[in-house]
Amino acid sequence: MNPQLKNFLTDWLPPALLRYATGFFYGWKGNYPTWEAASAKSKGYDAPSILEKVTSAALKVKDGEAAFERDSVLFNQPDYAFPLLASLFYVAFEKKRLQVLDYGGSLGSLYFQHKKLFTSVPSVQWHVVEQKNFATAGKTFFENETLHFFTSVLQSVSKEMADVALFGSSLQYLEFPLSVIDEIVNAGIPYLLIDRTPLMMTKPTRITVQHVHPSIYNASYPCRLFNIKELQDHLFKNFELIHQWKHHDRINISDAAFCGFFLKRK
Repeated sequence: MNPQLKNFLTDWLPPALLRYATGFFYGWKGNYPTWEAASAKSKGYDAPSILEKVTSAALKVKDGEAAFERDSVLFNQPDYAFPLLASLFYVAFEKKRLQVLDYGGSLGSLYFQHKKLFTSVPSVQWHVVEQKNFATAGKTFFENETLHFFTSVLQSVSKEMADVALFGSSLQYLEFPLSVIDEIVNAGIPYLLIDRTPLMMTKPTRITVQHVHPSIYNASYPCRLFNIKELQDHLFKNFELIHQWKHHDRINISDAAFCGFFLKRK
């Protein structure tokens, strides 16, 4: 939003109307025919300023100055994702260890958010697969005996086979998400965990652009909202559903809701 317009609205609108007005400029916008068309209207996720802000926040978490971060936003109190945790502990109970391939896992956000609860698991290995600039920053500032960073599924499983592949609100931002799912299948990873993913409940798959509020960082990127049945049909070719859930995250697209799935290889 133009700063002058924002200042004008702040001066003249009550808080409730101000939230509505500013919300008009951010969130999920448009219905594009192709991923390329949405990309042309986006700024992308690879801007150096985004990595700098995420790295700064993640270092504060690493140093104990905050409980966790999500998309560079710091939180001072723990907030555990319990459907995700239940799924991970299901795997850990069966395997007597927890080896995660976290696709699109930033600088280990979910690992740091939940690591205090993994102390009873005999062995934990957490592999983040990210774009090159994030993987490089991860290796430089955050890699340790548990947390590792890679740029592909093949790199990760060549180092150590995962027990579960995790997409923690990342599948919707991939240009070819079904191809990545097929990589997981071909790698032989036995469990698949998809969390906080916006889906269309009845309407067709929609390609849109998500405009991030500048209080987080200045970015916009393509986002695919799968029709839930279309995604399930692809998943159920190779996996059986163990559990499915909805999140309370809000999205300004009618018929859309944030969902999660935990699946086991057939």
